[in-house]
Parts: sequence; structure tokens; C-alpha cells
Amino acid sequence: MAEENKTKKARFKINWWFVALFILGLAGLIFLLFYRLSSIMPGITANENSLYSLPLGFHGLYHEPLNLPLNILWSIVFKYLSPVSIFLLRLPDVITGATAIIAFYILLKIWFNLRTATIGTVLFATSAWTLHVSRLATLNVEYLAAITIFLLSTAIVQKKLPSRYTYWLINLTWGMLLYVPGMVFFIGYNIFRQRLELMGGMKVQTNFWSKLAYVFSGLFWLPLLLHNFINSPKNILSWLALPQHFASPWHILKNFGGVFYHIFIRGPLLPDVWLGRTPILDIFSVVAAVIGLYFYITHIKATRTHLILISLLIGAILIALGGSATISIVMPIIYILIATGLAYLLSQWLNVFPKNPFARSLGYLLIGLAITASVVYNVRDYFVAWPHNQASVSVFDVKAKD
Repeated sequence: MAEENKTKKARFKINWWFVALFILGLAGLIFLLFYRLSSIMPGITANENSLYSLPLGFHGLYHEPLNLPLNILWSIVFKYLSPVSIFLLRLPDVITGATAIIAFYILLKIWFNLRTATIGTVLFATSAWTLHVSRLATLNVEYLAAITIFLLSTAIVQKKLPSRYTYWLINLTWGMLLYVPGMVFFIGYNIFRQRLELMGGMKVQTNFWSKLAYVFSGLFWLPLLLHNFINSPKNILSWLALPQHFASPWHILKNFGGVFYHIFIRGPLLPDVWLGRTPILDIFSVVAAVIGLYFYITHIKATRTHLILISLLIGAILIALGGSATISIVMPIIYILIATGLAYLLSQWLNVFPKNPFARSLGYLLIGLAITASVVYNVRDYFVAWPHNQASVSVFDVKAKD
């Protein structure tokens, strides 16, 4: 009996270090996403101001269901929290950005270990791009969250972790993601790739009603989408994130290269969400991403490699075509490459020095210093440099409705 009680105590022992780090991480995330949310710029952009006239609420969502996740949040804000200040206007994006960051951590924890998940999430959460799109009232952050949640749900199915209820939730999640323009390509590819695992989802359902619920969870969101297409066939192109008129093949090819040019070499000219023409990634992140890409290329037959590289390719093609897709659609994948590169670099270092405590400590120290430098650079870029950039300030020229 005493031995049994001892085993129970050991099983339910709380890791206070983990709890402390969790609380610290949560506090840091809240600070990053809410600090000077409504006052970092003198006003709001024209795009943000257009939200005040967006058809929201049940009637608006019924007739214009695309971008449903964010539009639901904005509908709640405008209906129940009026008058809508700058803070409230941007709150749905903050919630969506936080969801993307948390999902990113869980994804890395499934694929790697606690150390890699923590480091990768810190870099992702503090990246200037994540801060920009998570703290501005636009649809940009929707892609950041949609891709991350898509990859997380895929990883859960791939690891054969789901219970029958988890399969229902994944079906409902993918159905919701279908309302984000362009996500149908990712989900369609993945349904084909994981068709055996998804059919296995039916096998874990224990009875007729459970099987019926599994089918229903996959079809739940489709009627509203089909209704939209029947009433407005022109919305199909918008749903696919395709432009109404396609550019020349040369221009599309140039845009495709421009995606990686903006990420690695020279940033996009978007003063509302970026600082000048600085590259989206700092030099440390560039090196880590290249190492991560090298790792996946050397493991080209791996299932995860196919998922990551094909998702990156689909995202880059959608951006190149000139529809509604933005660079946010590939940024979670880029940061997965960064996390992979760091994990690979550190593992190689520790393999070279398996028993040398000084060399091992030196490796941790160098990686730690590089990560700290990257975090400081990105946070300073967003909170200090960007608000003092005249080109960016001039875009936030619409008077706030506080």
C-alpha cells in the first residue's frame, strides 16, 4: 500500500520549474502582444478604418463567409464591446496571433523536444513580422494562424495521437480553415497525403452514432460555403486566393522569387506592416533557416519533409499569383526551418563533444547569445525603429475612434 501511494505521488509530482517557465512565457507573450497596442502609432490605417463599415454579424457572415475566423471575432467585438476603440479593433488580431504562437509551440513539441520547441517559439513570437501582423487590424494574421494550426493538426494525425473526439475536432478545424482563402490547396493536398490515417479515424469510432458524428464534423462547415458559391460564383476565385486577372508567366515567376528575396535579402515595401526595406529575417535566422533547409533536403524521403517543402511551395505560388495570400502564409514554415536548423546545429556540436563539459557549455552559450541578439534585434525593430520611421507613421493618418 505504501509503495502504491509512493507511486501515485511520483506520478502527480508537479514540475515547478516548468510551471515557472510557463508563467514567465505567458507573461512575456501578453506583454509583447498588448504593450502600447493602441498607441504605438498616432492613428490607424485606411485598411483598419474600413473594418468599421465591414458587413459583420450573422447577416454579414451569412452573405460573406470568407475569412470567417477573424470576421467572427470582429463581429463579437462590434456587437458586444461597442464603442470600438483602437485596442478593441486590434484585439481579434492579437487573439489570432497568440493562437498561432501557442499552436506553433505545440507543433514543435510534437516534432522535436522541449528545448527546440521553446527556442523556436521564442524566435517566432518575437519576430518582427509576427509582431506586426498580430498587432494590426488586418487579415494578414489569419494566414499566420491558419498555416500553423493546419500543420499542428496534420502532425497530430501523423503521430497517431488522436482519440475519436480529436478526429472530430480536426475535421471541424479543417472545415473552418476552408474559409481562409487559399487554404483549400493545403487541406486538399493533405487529405490526399493522409487519406489512410483519416480513414483510420473512422475505425476508432466505436459505434454508429460516433461514426455519424465523425462524418458530420467533416461536413458541418460546407453548407455555408456552398451557399456562398451558389449565390456569388465570382467568390470562388477569392476563395482560392487567386486574382481576377492573372499576370504574365514572367511576372508570376518574378513574384515567386520575390517571396524569398523579401524574406532573406530585402524586405517588401509595406510601411504599414514593415520597416523600410530591411529583410524580414535577421542574419542569424537566415543562417538557421538555410541549415534547416539543408537538413530536410538530406532527408528528402521523410514524410515531414514532403509536408513542409510542398506547403512552402504552395504558399509561395499563391503569393506569386497575386491574389489575397501574403507572406504570412509561409512564415510559420520558415520558422520551422529555423527551429530545425538550430536543433540540427546544436545536436551536431554535442555529438562532436559528447563528454567535454566545457565545449558543451560553450555551444549552449554561443547559441544562447545568438538567440538573445536575434530577439533583441526584432523586438527593437518593431517597438523602437518602426514607430519612428516617417514613411510608416504617415500611413497611420486616420483619426482614431476612441
